[in-house]
Amino acid sequence: MTAIKVDIADLTAQGVTLRPTDLLLENADHLQARIEFAQRMSRVVRLWDAASIADTPLAQLVRDLRQKVLSADPDYKAIEGSASRISEALGTEGDPLPLAEQQLGLIEAPLEPPPLTKPAQFTHQADFGVEDDVSPAAARIERVKQWRRQAVRGSAGVQFRRDVSAKYEHRCAFSGQRLPKLEVTESPGVDSAHILPWSTHEINSVRNGLCLSKQCHWAFDQGILRLTFDAASRTYLLDIPDKIRKAARKAAFDLQYFEALSGPIPESRLPNDRAHWPSPTYISELNRFVFQH
Repeated sequence: MTAIKVDIADLTAQGVTLRPTDLLLENADHLQARIEFAQRMSRVVRLWDAASIADTPLAQLVRDLRQKVLSADPDYKAIEGSASRISEALGTEGDPLPLAEQQLGLIEAPLEPPPLTKPAQFTHQADFGVEDDVSPAAARIERVKQWRRQAVRGSAGVQFRRDVSAKYEHRCAFSGQRLPKLEVTESPGVDSAHILPWSTHEINSVRNGLCLSKQCHWAFDQGILRLTFDAASRTYLLDIPDKIRKAARKAAFDLQYFEALSGPIPESRLPNDRAHWPSPTYISELNRFVFQH
């Protein structure tokens, strides 16, 4: 790893918290590959999710790695050791993630590694993290929008939209409004929105989707409405982040409609089959990225 591009995740009088966005890798032959950190982490989170319900030696190794990574006081040597044991179990000296995904049933065959290119095809390392005028918060929102645009393309995206709309019976999970397509309209009043925007590895599942009205979809994408999951009560909750409230007051933005939606989401707005309810893991990962949790 030769360079890391970062966003400012949080800025206070006491210090700055940085979040990696891109990694620049280079091998001994000076060939480079670029990895988007959040896309990579979305795959890791899905692997953790799959390992939590599998009963295999590999799943146990992945669970052990997850426990060390999420420790309140992480031991980085121990993390490195756990990762090495996974590589040894898979018999690879390269990237173990695709093989682990295959063995835990997330993909049918290992993905191709990131393409290696000559340095001239990349921005020079000195320019890799060049500063721009976009705020960190706006950059995160824009990145999510770009990934979601990728996720809805193609036949898988079409099937995703149909599946989510059908399971929610064309009802907005946030407002409760049922807005199906009418004989006299060109489209329904609800969208099938992705929770995690990443389109890789069959992420187009109903558990990664929400049926939302046009207005609620916009508010969800822009971070005005935040969805969380309370594990103790097994309840999905909506709220408006404090930063949004402050920005709204400054701009005289009317939050009344969204205020009325805040609170627990009734189960009647969710699919009849709990197996299709939104994944708490996906919700948590999205919030960690967008809201710095």
